[in-house]
Amino acid sequence: MLRAAQTSIADDFLQRRIGAARLVLALVTLLMAFSALFALRAIEPINIALMDLRFRLIEQAPSDTLVIVEIDPESIRQEERWPWSRDRYARAISELQDAGAGLIALDVDFSSLSDRRGDDAFAAALSQRPGEVVLPVFWQWSSRSTTDGAITRTPPHEKFLNDSVVASVTLITEKNGVVRRGWHGVQDGEDYRASIASVLAGAAPGATDAFYIDFSIEPENIQRLSFQDVLSGSFPDETVRGKNILIGATALELGDEFAAPVYGVLPGVDFHALSYESLIGGRALVRPHPALPMIIGAGLLAWLAFAGRRWRWGRFAAVHALVLATAIGAPLLVQNFVAVSFDSGAIIAAQFISIIYVVGVRLGHYTKQILRQRAATAHYQALTSLVVRDNTDGVIVANENGEVELCNDRARALLGVDVSGIDGVHIGDIAPDFPLLDIADVCDAPYTENAPRIVSRQSEYTVPGAGGVILEVVASFSSEHAVDADGESTDQVQVFVYTLRDISARKRIEAAEKEAKDAAIAANE
Repeated sequence: MLRAAQTSIADDFLQRRIGAARLVLALVTLLMAFSALFALRAIEPINIALMDLRFRLIEQAPSDTLVIVEIDPESIRQEERWPWSRDRYARAISELQDAGAGLIALDVDFSSLSDRRGDDAFAAALSQRPGEVVLPVFWQWSSRSTTDGAITRTPPHEKFLNDSVVASVTLITEKNGVVRRGWHGVQDGEDYRASIASVLAGAAPGATDAFYIDFSIEPENIQRLSFQDVLSGSFPDETVRGKNILIGATALELGDEFAAPVYGVLPGVDFHALSYESLIGGRALVRPHPALPMIIGAGLLAWLAFAGRRWRWGRFAAVHALVLATAIGAPLLVQNFVAVSFDSGAIIAAQFISIIYVVGVRLGHYTKQILRQRAATAHYQALTSLVVRDNTDGVIVANENGEVELCNDRARALLGVDVSGIDGVHIGDIAPDFPLLDIADVCDAPYTENAPRIVSRQSEYTVPGAGGVILEVVASFSSEHAVDADGESTDQVQVFVYTLRDISARKRIEAAEKEAKDAAIAANE
């Protein structure tokens, strides 16, 4: 006995070690799959989609410190030729400065000379107020989808450099051609050029890092004037007084357009304006280091995967709904008040992997349960059939309506019915006045919650037309709830069993003994 106990303890310890090893292996596999998603940047589209969703749900107002002067289709139609003579820009600058505008930035190429009269007029306009006009320099990488490689520069012509401020107007595009980021400036050796948005916003020079533009600021909410209206002086002075001015092309025919989140396609001047608004309003978005969401996602994955194995489906769904709502709602709340775009794609990826894992474990568990139940049911049915078939007593199993579901050969012989054709027939049709168990007796039987209800009655039955065959009938009723794989109670199962035993000989003996006893008593009297 001691050796058997020791063997049992050793087996139990071994099973626990095997179970722990399987859990560790599963955890390592899940974390490796999660890490692979990070390494392949498969989670990045989720982060970008959630960032764009937040842009749509959050509404930020512009600073009202910037006015866009649009080179729109009407302005081009009035001149009837392109490119314009530089004197048009000179006149526009004079009109804006006379109205009290602050810095005036132009997103227009001045890298070469045009007609002499126009160039002289433009240079003269710059010299009226030196340092108050910003001209563009195109500092760009050899590939627009990367910040590696050679940088090419296209600055304004030297004729315009003495009295102007030079700023970069290059936009950073993603690999899919979408512009999501602005930047503070670019450094190449000893040369540094701030971006046009940084110059207008008065940002400290020297920074070269990029930031995510806050597209929750709608470009249409930024105040605008037509270049033609500025040129003709058809605008109120208070519209531009004390404000920064950004002049750029918005006409489709000029082709200065880029793909943008949320808004589809925007002209380049709108991107510079949104970059300015992001900087001036403290809305230059940053994303946390990828290690932070990765650590959070890995921890969440481990918890959801292994705790979820023990949860019921209702709790499992509720927890995942809460996690998903937090993954969407918390970054939305944070980004509404702080210039931080938190990447919650790792949380959603962790949920996805954990759901697949838990569902797979549950399906495997249910499959094993079903196979075990089927094997147990088949074994039970085989034993039942064997016991019922070979029983020396007659056995009839009926449903609550009294219809025969199972009947052995002995019962058929005792009742004098055909060997076949009895299943599904009411017992009263094959054995008139058969002592069926009264349902009232069943209802009156003692009942304990979560315990089977059992009723048993014994009676005698004389088989009609069988020459006085008397049967002892033991009627039994059992009722209990079936249990599914999760241990939940399901439909109620009711079984009526009638056991038949031939007591004709015993009754004849009892009758003879009674008759002899009565005769003896009569003789004594």
